[in-house]
Amino acid sequence: MTNKALSKESIKQKQEKEVTKITKIIFFDEKPEDLKQFVQSTFSKIHEELEEHLDAINENTNEIQANYEYLCELDKKIQHLQEEIKQLKNIISKITGQPIQSKPETNQIQPLTQEEQKVFLALYSESKPISYLELAQKLNLSLTLIRTYVTNLISKGIPVQKTYIKGRPLISLEPGFKELQAKENIVGLNQKLLGFNQKF
Repeated sequence: MTNKALSKESIKQKQEKEVTKITKIIFFDEKPEDLKQFVQSTFSKIHEELEEHLDAINENTNEIQANYEYLCELDKKIQHLQEEIKQLKNIISKITGQPIQSKPETNQIQPLTQEEQKVFLALYSESKPISYLELAQKLNLSLTLIRTYVTNLISKGIPVQKTYIKGRPLISLEPGFKELQAKENIVGLNQKLLGFNQKF
């Protein structure tokens, strides 16, 4: 929370003081000179405190949005670097006359959990890039979980590609990797889950 935000304990103490004042007015007839002014002042203080909390929430929301936009921009730069690396590989291949080995090392792919395998299969079944939201709806999972599982796939060696259309990230598996998976099952998918893929 920012400095503007009051702690819950501080608010509770202020509210208790106001309740005490109101109790004295009602039960002990200790009425201020202007009861209307007192009530207005009390509600004004409560309103100010709520406004301070709303300001703090808005500031935190803006910070989260800024971080998200930064991550999206970082993803774009990484995608751009990957494209440049591919171009360099093509140039080197032409100069040396030898193709660059693009086959992934199977020992670099770590075992996937059952849920990660489901996400992988959903991506594998797609013929074109898909958004995180579409993938979440397809698997009936939350967007947060989908992002976590996709991140796990990447960290375990699955070549997930990201492209951007109007600032929206779309993900897919590298075509060459899909072909290799179809031939050799290098991911080591559970055979029981292969039936799960049929509904897609």
